[in-house]
Amino acid sequence: MKRADYYWVALFGVLCVGFYLLVEYTINGAIFSGFPLDDSWIHAQFAHNLAAGNGLSYSGTEQTPGETSPLWAVLIAIVFKIFGEPHPVLEIRCASIAAYLLAGMMTSSAVYKATRSRLYGILAGISVLSTADMIWTSSAGMETALCALITIAAFWSYLCDEKHLSMRTGALFGLASLARPEITLLYAFALFDVVESKQPLDNFPRWIVKSFSMLVAQWRTILAFFLLASPYMVFCLLTTRQLFPNTYYSKDGGVHLSYITHFYFTLFSANPVLFILACVGVYTAARNSKIHRKKLFIAFFVIFPFICSFASAYIQFRRYFTFFLPILLPSAMVGMGAIYERIAHTNLKRIYVAVTIAAIFGFSVISNAFGIYPLNYADGKAWSGAEYTAWSIHNINEQQASIGRWIDATLPPQTTVAVNDVGAIGYLSHRRLVDLCGLVSNDVTRFFKKYKNATIVKKHLLEYLKLERKPDYVIIYETWYPGWSSQLPVVDSFNVIAKNNVICGWDTMTVLKMDWSRPQIPDSIAKSGY
Repeated sequence: MKRADYYWVALFGVLCVGFYLLVEYTINGAIFSGFPLDDSWIHAQFAHNLAAGNGLSYSGTEQTPGETSPLWAVLIAIVFKIFGEPHPVLEIRCASIAAYLLAGMMTSSAVYKATRSRLYGILAGISVLSTADMIWTSSAGMETALCALITIAAFWSYLCDEKHLSMRTGALFGLASLARPEITLLYAFALFDVVESKQPLDNFPRWIVKSFSMLVAQWRTILAFFLLASPYMVFCLLTTRQLFPNTYYSKDGGVHLSYITHFYFTLFSANPVLFILACVGVYTAARNSKIHRKKLFIAFFVIFPFICSFASAYIQFRRYFTFFLPILLPSAMVGMGAIYERIAHTNLKRIYVAVTIAAIFGFSVISNAFGIYPLNYADGKAWSGAEYTAWSIHNINEQQASIGRWIDATLPPQTTVAVNDVGAIGYLSHRRLVDLCGLVSNDVTRFFKKYKNATIVKKHLLEYLKLERKPDYVIIYETWYPGWSSQLPVVDSFNVIAKNNVICGWDTMTVLKMDWSRPQIPDSIAKSGY
C-alpha cells in the first residue's frame, strides 16, 4: 500500500471521531467532557499512582493486581509524567483516539499483507473504523483501542514471518497480552500453526517428537513473549498469591459458556455484512492450501471462543470483544475476494462490489447515527452509537464523578469510603477506599474467591465492614445491596440520580454516612423490619 492510502484511512477515522464529538457537544455542552465508563477512571487512578512513583497501588500504598490492562496504565502514566494531569480526560481520550486511528491503519496493512490488494486494504481499514464499537473506543479511555492496535499488529507480523515466528511477533503478542490477557491464547495458536504446519499427523508419536523439536527452535519468539508477559503474572503471585488479576475472581471467573454466544453476537452485530464475509473467508481458507498463515485466523474464529469460555468472567460486556474486530477483517476481505472470483466472468461483478460496500457502510451509518436494536438498547430505547456514548458520559459525570468531587470538596482527608464503583470516585475524591466489588481491594477480593454465591459474599462483606473496616461513608446502589442501610449505623443519607440512564448500574446511587459509636442493631432484628 502507498503512504497516501493510510492517510485516507486515518482521515476517515478523524471524521468518525468528529461526528461523535459533535453529538457529545450537543448532549453535554462540551467535548472531552468525561468518560462513558466508570472503569476508565480506574485506569486513570492506577496511572496517577504509577506516575507518582507509588507502583500499582490504587487507594493508599497497597500494591494490588486490580489492573486488567497494566500496559494501558503504564502508557497513561507516561502521558501524565510528560504533561502532568491538568486535563486527564483530554489526555487519556487523545491517547485512545491515536490508538483507534492506528488500529485502522494497521488493519489496512494486515489485510494488504493477506490479500495483496490495495482496495481491500483501504476498505478494511475504513470498515473497521466505521463500526460503532470501534468509534466508541476513541472516547472510552479504556484499553480496548490499544489492544485492538497491538493485536492486529501482532497478526500482521505473524503474516510477515516465514519459517519461524520472529522475536517481533512474540514481543507484540506479549504486549497485547498486557492489554488483555485473552491474547495469550492467540499466541499459543500462532505457535501451533508454525509447528504443526510442517508435520503430517499420520504418525502421531513422530508428530509429537518433531513438533516439540520445532517448538524448541522457536525459543527466541517464546523468550520475547515471556519477557514481556510474565512480570505481571509474577506481580499477581507476589501480591495476592493468585495467577490472575483481581477482576477475574471478583467477576466470578470460571467456566461460562455464555462467552461463546457473546463473542459471536458482538462480532455479528458490529457489522453483519463483515461477519458473513468473514465466515466465507474462513471457509475459503480452510479449503485452499495456497493461503499463507491461515490457521491462526481459522482457530480464532472457530476454536478460540470455546476455549476462552472455560476461563472467562460471568458478566460479559461488548467491550470485552470489540478489540477482536480488526482480526475479523483479513478473513472478511478474503471472503469478499472469493465471492468476486466466483462471479468475475459475469456481469454481476461490479454490482456485487457496489452492493457489498454499500451494505457495509449502510449498516455503519444506521448503527452510529440512528440506532439499531439490540446494539445499544437501554431505558426502553434503541440508541445510536453516538447518542449512547454521549449519554454514557453524561451519566457518569452526573453520578460517580459528581460524588467524587463532592467528597473531595467536603469531607476530611482522612475519610474512608466504601463504594461499589471505585473509578471516578476514587480518582476525583483523593480518599482511601474500600472496593465492595473487590477489583482493587485485595482484602475484599478474598471473599469473591472463597464464596461463589453473590448473596453469601455480600453477607460476609457486610460483617467485615461492621467488625473491621468501619468506613466513614458507604456509597452503593441499594438494589445491589438490599437491606444494608438498615443493618448499618446510618446517621444521614442522600441520593444521586442519573437521569436518562444508559450506563450506570442503577439510576440512583445512595450516599450513607456512618456513626460507628452508635449501638448497632442485631441482624436478626434489622431483617425483621422492627
